[in-house]
Amino acid sequence: MKLASTKSSVNFFIITFLLTLPGYVLCGLASNNIFFSEEMAISFIALSAIAPIGAALILTHGEKKKGNIKKLLKRSFDYKKITQKIWFLPILFLLPLLFAIALTIMIFTDYTIPVPMFPITAIPVLFFSFFIMALGEEIGWMGYVFKPMQNQLGTFKATLLLGLIWAIWHIPFYIFLMGDPIFIIVQCLSLFSLRFIFVWIFNHTGESVFAMIVFHTVYNVTNGVFPNYQVKSPAGVIITTIIVFLTALIIYLFWHPRRDTNKIMIKEI
Repeated sequence: MKLASTKSSVNFFIITFLLTLPGYVLCGLASNNIFFSEEMAISFIALSAIAPIGAALILTHGEKKKGNIKKLLKRSFDYKKITQKIWFLPILFLLPLLFAIALTIMIFTDYTIPVPMFPITAIPVLFFSFFIMALGEEIGWMGYVFKPMQNQLGTFKATLLLGLIWAIWHIPFYIFLMGDPIFIIVQCLSLFSLRFIFVWIFNHTGESVFAMIVFHTVYNVTNGVFPNYQVKSPAGVIITTIIVFLTALIIYLFWHPRRDTNKIMIKEI
């Protein structure tokens, strides 16, 4: 499958935002109880997860090369690329560990701990639902657009740009659902930092999109079953973001010598 060019990378982001516009509008209406109940706002966010994969499929179809769409979709389950199974440890357990650390800090600093959105018994259903949503996003973000960006810009700049765009993509939803400027800014910093962890795993798992989908799924499930301090507590989101940011920074500093090497190796393959 031909890698996306600079032009198609730009087109990907434009199309993704355009496809998300209905979700922004519907979420805004629902959050203000216009035509829809406020509870439906979350559903419209979930619906918008199809925007990145939709953009990727539109552009892949435009290449008019037989089998390209099939190859793109097959990357959803390219788990065989994960040859070093030890990477399933960070894929499955890193984010719950970081959230647990944040929760522990809040407990020992006497912050009020809110009730979780979902019980632990809901994890199987949540995992399936969030897996479908994450598939819709990561086929686009990591399966289609990131690798050519990495080839052209290098790992750091490509991650910086994708992390920034990914955070901006979420802002309208945060405005409608949360409204708190502190939450919006800090949560965007969290997503921006988190994308560096995504890329770290991606480049160490044979560029497995399946790894990205599962990691994204774990993030959403963890948000759902841990106490809902990220939504209801500014202190909670700040503490969690600091921990995610520091984790991403440590990963970057240790991984730093390998960034340019990875870029050269990718170009040579």
